[in-house]
Formats: sequence, C-alpha cells, structure tokens
Amino acid sequence: DVRDLLDDNKEERDPIMLFYEDFLTAYDPTRRKARGVYYTPAPVVLFIVRAVDDLLQKEFGLKSGLADYRQAPDGKHRLQILDPATGTGTFLVGVVRAIYRKFAGQQGVWNDYVRNHLLPRLHGYEILMAPYAMAHLNLEYVFHETGATALGDARYGIYLTNTLEKEHPATGGLFPIDDEAEAVNALKRDMRVMVMLGNPPYSRGSKNKSEWIERLMLSYKTGLNEQNIQPLSDDYIKFIRYAQWQMMRTGEGIIGFITNNSFLDGVVHRRMREELLRDFDEIYLLNLHGNSRVKEKTPTGGKDENVFDIQAGVGIMILVKHKEHTETLATLHYAELYGLRKEKFAALEELRLTNTEWEILLPVAPYYFFVPKDFSLEESYRKGFLLTELFDHYSSGAATFRDEFIVQFRKNEVESILKDLRARTVEDLRATYNFGDDTNDWQANNAKHDARNNTPIVLEHAYRPFDSRIAPYTGKSRGLWGRPRFKTLGDLLHPKNYALCTTRFVTTSDEFHHCIVANTMIDKCFVSNRPSESSYAFPLYRLPTGWNYTPAELVAGKTHRGKPIELELNMCPEILAKISEAIGEPVKGEEVFDYIYGVLHDPEYRTKYFEFLKIEYPRIPYPKDRVEFQRFVERGTWLRRLHLMDETLDLPPVATFDVAGTNDVTAVRYEEVEDAASGRVWINDTQYFDHVPRTVWDHYVGAYQPARLWLQKRVGRRLDFEDVRWYLRVCATIAAELKFRE
Repeated sequence: DVRDLLDDNKEERDPIMLFYEDFLTAYDPTRRKARGVYYTPAPVVLFIVRAVDDLLQKEFGLKSGLADYRQAPDGKHRLQILDPATGTGTFLVGVVRAIYRKFAGQQGVWNDYVRNHLLPRLHGYEILMAPYAMAHLNLEYVFHETGATALGDARYGIYLTNTLEKEHPATGGLFPIDDEAEAVNALKRDMRVMVMLGNPPYSRGSKNKSEWIERLMLSYKTGLNEQNIQPLSDDYIKFIRYAQWQMMRTGEGIIGFITNNSFLDGVVHRRMREELLRDFDEIYLLNLHGNSRVKEKTPTGGKDENVFDIQAGVGIMILVKHKEHTETLATLHYAELYGLRKEKFAALEELRLTNTEWEILLPVAPYYFFVPKDFSLEESYRKGFLLTELFDHYSSGAATFRDEFIVQFRKNEVESILKDLRARTVEDLRATYNFGDDTNDWQANNAKHDARNNTPIVLEHAYRPFDSRIAPYTGKSRGLWGRPRFKTLGDLLHPKNYALCTTRFVTTSDEFHHCIVANTMIDKCFVSNRPSESSYAFPLYRLPTGWNYTPAELVAGKTHRGKPIELELNMCPEILAKISEAIGEPVKGEEVFDYIYGVLHDPEYRTKYFEFLKIEYPRIPYPKDRVEFQRFVERGTWLRRLHLMDETLDLPPVATFDVAGTNDVTAVRYEEVEDAASGRVWINDTQYFDHVPRTVWDHYVGAYQPARLWLQKRVGRRLDFEDVRWYLRVCATIAAELKFRE
C-alpha cells in the first residue's frame, strides 16, 4: 500500500524520495546529471519559504503572508506562486505546510480554503515526466495529511512544460494532453507571478536554447567584450533571467532561489549583477559555499561541505521588488555559512531574515560583485600596466580536443598514430583508439586528411608545468588539432623565443600561483584546467607582420633555404619608455620580461593584490628606481632559467631513486617518514622516490601540483632513464624555488 509506505517513512526521510531520487539515480544517472536534478534538502526549503512569508508580511503589507487570498476586481488572486523548476514539488509542499500552520484552530475551513484560494494560485512547471508525476503524488499526500480531501474537480497546478519556452499557439486538440498544453499556455501568457521560488537546474551545457529565452539573455551579455561567455548559458542563469522578467512584468514580487553561487563574483556575470541591482529594491544573499572544486575550507581551516552532493558551491538568493521602485541600486544584504552539512542544516532551521547577521555590501562598477571585496589598494594597483598593454601580441593556448589520442609521451607513439591515420579507415581508428564521436572542433576524417595531405612535424609542446608532451602538428585548424593557434602563437615554435604564461582569471584558488614560462607552443590548459582559467601566452618576441613560414621552418629557426628567421620585440615602445624614465636609463625587452617575472613571483605582490589578480590579467607596477628594477630583474632571470629547466644551473639534488625494479608506475602515493620533513613517493609496491620534501609534493603552479601530477599521469607506464632523471630534476627545481622565496 503506497500510503502506508509513505506514512512509515515520513519521519526519517521525505517519503517521495523513496520513489524519485533513488529511482532516477539508479535508472538514469546521466539524465539526472544533465538536467541538474537534485532534491532540495528540507532545511533549505524551510528557510526560503519562511523568508518569503516574512517579506510578504513586512514589505508588502500582507498580514497573512503566503496565505493571503485577496482577489483583484477580475476575480484573480493577487498572490500567484510559481516554482518554475518544481521537480517533485518540494517547494510547493513547503508552501502548503507553511500556510497550514497558520490555520491552527481553523482546520474546519482548510479544505474550502485549499479548493478556492490555494490551488488557483499555486503553480509548478516541470520538464521531466518522472518528477512531474511525483510532484502530483507529493501534493496529494500533503493535502491528505492536512485534511484537504474533498477538493472536487480542482486540479493541482503542476504542468509538464519547458519553463524557458514561450507559450505556444493554441492547438485545439481533443486529448487530455492538449488540454494541459492549453492551460499552461494560458498561464504563461496571462499569469502575473508575485512569488517565485525553487531550485533551478544547474547545467552549463544548457540545452534550453529557445529563441525567446536567448533573446532575454542578451541583456546579461551586452557590452561584455568577453571571448568566453559560456558561463552565462548555464540553466540556472536562464531561470534567474526568467524570474526577473516575470517580476518586471508583474511589477512587484519576491524571488527565492537556491542556485549555483558562481554568479556572485564571476567577472562574466557583471552585467547580470548590475541588472539585478537596478531592477530590484532589496537583495538577500546567503552564501552556503561548499565548492569542492576549489577545496573550500571554513575561515578557521576546517572542512566545508556542500548542502547537495555536487561540486559547485551554492547559495540562497532572495530578491524583492516593490511597485514604488526607485532608480537607486538595490540594498544588498550578505551573509554566509561554512562548515559541515549537518551544521548548515541546523543553522538554516533556526535562521530567519530578522536574526541573520547581514552585512550591507556596496557593489560598484564595473563588476558589481555580490561578495565582500577589499579594493582599498585599487588606486595604487591601477598605476601599473597590464600585460595586455605591454605585449602587443598574445593568445590563449592550443587545444587538440582529443588529447588522449593526439598527445603522447614518446616520438615513436606519435609516428605510430600518424601511420594508422594514413592507412586505416575512420571506423577502424575509432574502434581502436576510442576517441569518441565527432564534434564541431574535431572530426576524425579531418584529422585523417590533415595527416595524409600535409606534413606533420613531431612537436614537443608545453602540456602542463614541467611536463612536455609529443604530438603531430601541422598548424591546420580542425585537423589533427582543433585549435592549433599557429597563426597567433606560431612564433613560440622559434628556438630563441619564450613566453610568460598566466591566466586572466583566478576562479578556483585562494592564492595566486598562476604564472610560469614556456619556450614552445603551450596547451590551453598549461597553467590551469579549471573553469574560466584558460592559459594565455605572452611571447617575448613576435614574427614580422605577414610572415608565411611552415611549422618545420619555425622549429628550425630558419627557412628551408637556410635563411635565419628574424624575430621582433613584442612590447609596446611607450611602456618601455616609461620604465626607462623611471630607472634613469634605457631598458631592454629581455630585462623587462624578467622584471615582470620576478614581480609575479614575489609573495608580497601576490598577497597584496590578490583581489585584482583574480579578476583580470596581472597589472605590473612601474619600478620606483633602478635599484628596485634591478632587484626584480635578477630574481626573474634566475626563476625563468629555473622554470625552463636550464641545465647550466647547478641545483643541489633533493630526491633519490635508489631501488631497482620494473619502474612500472602502478599507483602513486606519498608516505611520510617519521621525524623528517621529507617522505617517499611510491610508484609501485617496491620502488619509490626518496627524500621528497612535503613542501615540494604540495607545491602548486596554477591549478596543478607538478610533483604529483607528473607521476599520476604516468600510471600504467614504465619509467625509463630519462624519465627518472627528469622527475628528480623537477623535485630539485621546485625545492630550489621554495628556498629562493625564503
């Protein structure tokens, strides 16, 4: 008996979840993840529903809050409530329970109230059939539980529809599904929503691309001048934009969502934040953190858990709009919760808007951040020059889009792949190498054509920090490489060139260590593979305008006729002149490069200006005098040589590899050695690198820990003499840098 099963499990867990989330997780986990289907915990629902109820009473004069049932002259209820991504109806059930509590001593009229004044204004939209069905069951259960069992022909206002699509023309169909479509079309066309609440799906690869919602989204994208605005295509952003549109259409109301919290401080979200500030009067943001991608911790260094079983951090937003809207920006109230999941749940059960310690934030142009920021040093920081102002020519790194197939460890492995590409069919190659289906950026036939009709070189390129890889390379786009960046970074193939490599944003770290040098083509993920942290190369030299060399010629540094290929300094003369003026003598481009490299590795600079380094390309202070300039040049020169693994640097050895064996890397683990600052890095059951300092093992460059990653990426391979020698050098290099910083 379904009802007995529901009643038996009511206390320990929301009973509907017995049917829905567990079922969907087991039956179709891919669909669950793609649609961002995650059940909202009861404490989260309770907080949002309670907050909306309080605000309706405080800000809108509705003494009954969510229970208000006054009607307009046309007979429609003023307080229309919508969950635009209702799932199993958890928020709608939360609303029903909150209203029912107001009927203490009036239960005798509860059934009539539900039929005449609640169901006509309680609505949910859902796109998936399973949760749509479960939402009906959920509402039926809560009404049965509260005694509303004689509802006549009143229907539950949950509709199977895509919220982000405009209403469709009338069909005049004869079937019940047609009646449902007509009903939801009428709601989309005519309903003026005053309260919208829920948990919109989080899906960066959104499939919701109707012309209607895409047109609405343009206001969040206007004037950004950004290369990558993909984060604005996340479904949760589209649902916020939809809710904003609904409130503007109604002219007043409240939005209460729990969403991904990336919009709070994402640079690409700045127009979105500006619009919300201009369209609403009060904004409450409760940041629940829990971002496991950046290994978030509490302010005291403790464990911070997500309220969902997801990686992205989340937060609760409450937006309030009055009819008497002013032109001033909204008042922004900010608070945050860190800690274990159970601690956050306990806090949410007790918190109300009135007893939360809100911090009033004052967002300013151009970013309008929705989190606390310390920009007190902005004036001094802005006096420096941006890397993009100094380097005339720069570009993001190259991308194959099929690394496991194209990018290899050995020259002979690349030659084998080229041989197969030229001789075997696409179907045979796909079965052998399992490189997946074709995409816009990479297609197997194009790669085959590139290998057969051009002359690939075997290129050693900067794949990850201290980890070069081998790949076939022709420089042709959408061939072997999806984006080879030959026209923009071909000058880095020249043997005399090198580049400063960094990211524009730091989105997933609480420190800046996103800077390293490379002397060959770099991968797009060279410095970081985290969201919005694409790697950019700023070459010291560039090729003359109109160059027309082949990759083989550039690698050789001369044409096929033996003529040397000349390079030009890739720096703005005006900025060089200002630096020369500051130190009292002419400067060379190589010196300026090393000055910058020294500054970017200075611990004081990294800490002092971290808030700015997170949101734009680094800005470099002009030197105060010749002494300061020379000090950073010397530091930068040594670090540049160190990071390029200059063999002429005499580095003291750090690690050792003393035990003979197969050299097979089967599993990588670090073992502390008692009473020692170093440990052992095991590669199999019997062999290890000894005397590896913990600081070396933990050291970061960008998003990576090179001493770990280099070995982890070689699990399943056998190390040869050169591999062992290289890894020992990597450990010595990192140790030397750490000692140099001291």
